[in-house]
Amino acid sequence: MDDQIKSKTNWKFILIILILAILVGGGILGYLRYFKREMISLTKFPEIKKPEKIEDETANWKTYRNEEYKFEVKYPPDWGIDKERSFATDFRPQEMEKNYVCISIRFDKFFSSSIEEYLKKAGDEYALSKARCLEEKRAILVNIGGQEAFRCENLPDPFPSTATLISIGNFIYQLEKVGTEICRNFNTEKIFNQILSTFRFLE
Repeated sequence: MDDQIKSKTNWKFILIILILAILVGGGILGYLRYFKREMISLTKFPEIKKPEKIEDETANWKTYRNEEYKFEVKYPPDWGIDKERSFATDFRPQEMEKNYVCISIRFDKFFSSSIEEYLKKAGDEYALSKARCLEEKRAILVNIGGQEAFRCENLPDPFPSTATLISIGNFIYQLEKVGTEICRNFNTEKIFNQILSTFRFLE
């Protein structure tokens, strides 16, 4: 009787050990397969996505080049040069009536001690508003064509205008956006900033 009880107990014990062994073995086998998959995925090179090509919106623009003042700048193909004077070049959309100016590049040689003094000598209210902008430290410092420049916004001309001033030696360059309503209708804010981004000095 005792032998039968011991025999049943032994079989139960062996069965429990066997089930535990199967469970542990299955767990280990499952973990090894998971670990193997993870190692394979880690050793694979990730898919490299090519960056989307960003079109340069100014790539097909016209180029204006000034040999006397040693600079060039791009402007939209549907814009034209309205006036090219000894001290300035004016740009406007071709569909706009003549004698309107939306963007202007002024250039001059000055013999004053500073841009502020030069602007004060000009005498008109627009020039004086630029001088005040510089003196009162309201100008935003920017980089144009690799040169330090000062940007003054909301200048009365008589409409709020923007001027970017660059001084190199005794030369001053003034890139200006006219704030008239008719110019605003032609998205001149964006175009003005794009023109500034293409401005460069000639070697």
